[in-house]
Parts: sequence; structure tokens; C-alpha cells
Amino acid sequence: MDAGTVRRLAGEGAFFGGHMATHRAIDGLSSSDLAAELLRSRMFVERWTGRPTTTFAAPFSVTDRRLGRLARECGYRTGFGGRHGPADLDCDPIDLPRIEIRGDRSLDDFVAILEAALE
Repeated sequence: MDAGTVRRLAGEGAFFGGHMATHRAIDGLSSSDLAAELLRSRMFVERWTGRPTTTFAAPFSVTDRRLGRLARECGYRTGFGGRHGPADLDCDPIDLPRIEIRGDRSLDDFVAILEAALE
């Protein structure tokens, strides 16, 4: 999505989180590059939406031990990492599991995925 689309959707009520500034998998980044990616992503989203951004998702579901620590230091409070499935009360808010929803699925598919995750 480009900045204009993000601005428009944010104006219509959509919320956005960070997804690394260049959308690179973090396993190929140094710790300083990872921190820079987190900060730049947050800066861009906040500029485009006009709202604070405290949530991120790791591109390609790739995470490592540095991500949560650095994300907290960069001001994030909630993150979606590499695990897939529903969250529960024991989950670390900075490393929540995710359920992938792609644009090529119907609403019925979406509902079925959510219901399956809750079983």
C-alpha cells in the first residue's frame, strides 16, 4: 500500500501497525538495522495516519529473540510474531500469534478460519 492509500483508509477509520520500513525479514538484519527498521516503520505509519502506532507484525512471520526487546525499546506495545493460531491470556503481548487472512479469500472462508482457530 502506498502512503496515499494508507491516509485514505485511516481517514475512513482503518487502523495500521508497523511492518518494518522496507518489509525485509529480520533474520538478515543486524540489531541496529532491526531497530532502525522498527523506528522508521513506526514513524511512517504515524505520519501517514496521524495517530500513534504501537503495534507491529513481523514480515514473513520471521522472528528471533531480539525482536520483542527491540520493539519494546522502540515504543511498540503489541506485536505479531512467527507463531500461527489464536491468542490466549498467557501470550506475551509483544509476541502474539497470528491468523493469516489474504485478500483472495471470501468472507465465508474468513469466518471458517476464525471458527477453526477457536476450536
